[in-house]
Amino acid sequence: MKGKLISVLIFLSMCLSIQAQYPLQGRSFIRTLADTSFLGRGYAYRGDLKAAAWIENYYKKINLTSLGDSYRHPFTFSVNTFPKRMLMQINQHTLNPGLEYIIYLSSPSTDGKYRIITDPADSIHTKKSYLKKHGYSGSILFTTNLTITSPPAGFNGIIWLIPPSDPLIWRVSDGTIINKWISGKMYSNLIAPSDSTVTLAFDSEYLKNLEAVNIAGYIPGKTNPEKLVLIGAHYDHLGLMGRKTVYPGGQDNASGVAMMLDLATFFSKNENRLPFSIGFVAFSAEEMHLFGSAAFAQNLPWNASDINLVLNLDMMCTGSDGIMVVNGKEWPEMIADFNKINTRESYLKEIKIRPNAQNSDHFPFTQLGIPAIFFYTIGDEYTFYHTPKDTYNVPLTKYNEVFLLLRDFINSCGDKTYRQPKQ
Repeated sequence: MKGKLISVLIFLSMCLSIQAQYPLQGRSFIRTLADTSFLGRGYAYRGDLKAAAWIENYYKKINLTSLGDSYRHPFTFSVNTFPKRMLMQINQHTLNPGLEYIIYLSSPSTDGKYRIITDPADSIHTKKSYLKKHGYSGSILFTTNLTITSPPAGFNGIIWLIPPSDPLIWRVSDGTIINKWISGKMYSNLIAPSDSTVTLAFDSEYLKNLEAVNIAGYIPGKTNPEKLVLIGAHYDHLGLMGRKTVYPGGQDNASGVAMMLDLATFFSKNENRLPFSIGFVAFSAEEMHLFGSAAFAQNLPWNASDINLVLNLDMMCTGSDGIMVVNGKEWPEMIADFNKINTRESYLKEIKIRPNAQNSDHFPFTQLGIPAIFFYTIGDEYTFYHTPKDTYNVPLTKYNEVFLLLRDFINSCGDKTYRQPKQ
């Protein structure tokens, strides 16, 4: 009991210490960015640009220095969207998009009643003459066989059936092209052997050469401003699956942007400014194959050799099991410095490491030879990912402690030159 009391007192003391220096605003940032008025920070109706404008205004509020005349760094890409209707009915029973089924963004617009086929070898009930005679627009294969990657000849689409215990994960990265056939997933318990028809109605709107923006600013160093630590987080999310289904993205990645903004606010205060500069980039189109960070890395406003390291923040709302560092195995000296701080201060249960992966916005910088790592918190207390259930109501279990770990590391190691060990 005494040990628990001491731990509580230490934690309260740590929280009071943070508040005395700078009151963390993470929950407020997340509530704003994950509000449904931002339309899931996606591309339909330009929810992404609404979020970009809000971040830009916050940069101005804390007096970050822009790079050139603007915080905005534009780039273009193309993507499909579902901005209007989204309907799926099995024998007149309407399903909930995002929660009971998803339609892949590679699907074309459709509006029709289709025959449900469960046998991919069924060539009789997929004939155009049969479908026309019985009033069907076409046929859709419903299958539990996930090795079938496209509908067989004669089918108009494919819906993969998954167990109701599996997550229903939607991705906008599927929308770089539109196929000629419909595809999606749904829970297997929502269809019975006797079900014979599925009605599908949704509108695909392909946005060609869409202009998006990264939002970048920095705090000039006091004595060595040409040297830089770059902190990044992507602000885009999945947007809308139809007009009514919003993917708010509280965990992914309003929480990462919140952590970045808390760090920016702390270091922007004159008493916390460091000898070297600290840059902050809110990336767009991370969910779209890292298009935003790739564009930024290809047109760096700094010399790559002047960037000491890149810290990419994504999914910062848990932490009961510690934190994961992607690309950590390639930078053991850096991880040793993090562990030294964590051991001394007992911020987190564990700092785990993984090899490099092309899974977030650190990756384009690794291709330039810049030390770049990707942090995300780990723990089972919040598991919603790429679902409408990922709202602003996130736990922030170890948010304060992660902030302190990053703050301490930047303070003590941000001007350090890290080198990969020889293979």
